[in-house]
Amino acid sequence: MTTFTVELPDHLAARLATKAGARRRVESFLVGAIEVWLGRQRETSGDASTWSGAFENSADDFVDQLIDDNRDLFEELAQR
Repeated sequence: MTTFTVELPDHLAARLATKAGARRRVESFLVGAIEVWLGRQRETSGDASTWSGAFENSADDFVDQLIDDNRDLFEELAQR
């Protein structure tokens, strides 16, 4: 495994600090999100415009759809 550091805004870090097991669940969620994102990128690799600037302003829509499409997977990952 390789360590990848993510800087969180203070308000998110404070909220996560109050949740038992949050770090493990966030790590599982991020691994799943990156896998899905890379998979989608591979599917559309012929169309560079699809991903250029996909998160330029916000990744909210992508993350919401990712969670909706994979809720069971993320719940399973959170249990590990």
